[in-house]
Amino acid sequence: MREDGSATRQVTERALQQAEVKTGRMLVLGHTEAIKQAVMAGLGVAFVSIYAVRGELETGRLALVRFRGLDIHRHFHVIHNEAKALTVRAKAFIAALQNWSTKAIPPRRRASHRPGTRPR
Repeated sequence: MREDGSATRQVTERALQQAEVKTGRMLVLGHTEAIKQAVMAGLGVAFVSIYAVRGELETGRLALVRFRGLDIHRHFHVIHNEAKALTVRAKAFIAALQNWSTKAIPPRRRASHRPGTRPR
């Protein structure tokens, strides 16, 4: 499990509570790589982003376990310095993220605010 205050931990704990899953003793680690190494050493199971374990899944060093009824989503924000103008590449990157997010996130999960701004 990630350390106290970690957004990953907060999202995971909330999802486990909603699914009425009780947890026992936990090893608390502050970095995804440390968590992966602990799982590969046989110390338990963990919740990490699928993107963080692609290589380990492909080589069979880790295995994916799916839980029916457990729906975990993370929200990310794009930020930039408002005092500086965005480059053409930065604008294109933000547009690509916005285009991707409207396709990848179901309508009920979409943020109601623009990336880089604070929700009201």
